[in-house]
Formats: sequence, structure tokens, C-alpha cells
Amino acid sequence: ENEVKVECDPKSNSVDVGILSCGANRYCVESDDSALGGICSSVDIGGDHLQRKLQENETIIDVISELCAGSENFTCDACAIDAAAYTATSKCTYTSYCYPIPGLCDDGKTYDFCGTDVLEIQVTGQDIYNYRTCLSLTKPLSFNYCDTFIR
Repeated sequence: ENEVKVECDPKSNSVDVGILSCGANRYCVESDDSALGGICSSVDIGGDHLQRKLQENETIIDVISELCAGSENFTCDACAIDAAAYTATSKCTYTSYCYPIPGLCDDGKTYDFCGTDVLEIQVTGQDIYNYRTCLSLTKPLSFNYCDTFIR
């Protein structure tokens, strides 16, 4: 099944990046394959989820509180939040996912992209935080990749 690629600008502050541009339950994520810098995705995971929430002007403590409450898309453990001291830690594991990606040969074929993400966040003060997101890809090939962001 082919999924239509919808391009978007992930750095835009405009409301059209969300539901108007991408549709319900879809988000703009960065992509080198897009002239606008991003494509709409139904997967809202790891650092993408965190950055989208922060772009919506939520505080990092609010985002962690929301994450620690859990959802059908992820579970969190090791959550510790001290709003008064503005410190927090959490580790969230996103449910396994699969979605189609276009092949590289421009032949119209798509391939399953499957994996699991883990997001670890540590806040040590007002607007001082770091997070690490790790992808464990299981299909089309198997590998692990981690990236750390420090602010």
C-alpha cells in the first residue's frame, strides 16, 4: 500500500504544520527528501514528540508530566518530577511501530520501516535539560542508533 508523501515545514510556527497541513494525528518531521524540510508522519516519537510539544509553548516540566501519565503509544518508568525545584527525569519506551517508506529506486514500491524508540529526559533547571533518544530498528534491517540533545 502506497502512502502519499505530504511535505511540510517542520520549523514553521504556523498552525498549518499540524492538522491543517498534515491531517489528524499526523505530525511534521524533518526529512532530507522534502523541498520544505519535512514530511507528514503518523508516528510521533522520541525527540520529535518532545520538540513538537515544546514548539507548542509547553514547558519541559509539563511535557514530562504528560509523558509520565502514559498513553497507548508509550509507557514511562523512572519518572521523578519536582516542579518547585524545576528538576525531572523520565524514561519512556514507545510501542513498536511499522509504517511504509518509499523505496530509493523511484519505482513506486514501499517498504516497511519498523522499530521501537526510547526517550530519556533529564531537567536540571529552568530551560536546562538534555534528552537522549534511541532507535532500535528491526526492519528492513536491524541496528540501534542513539542521539543526545543538550540545552
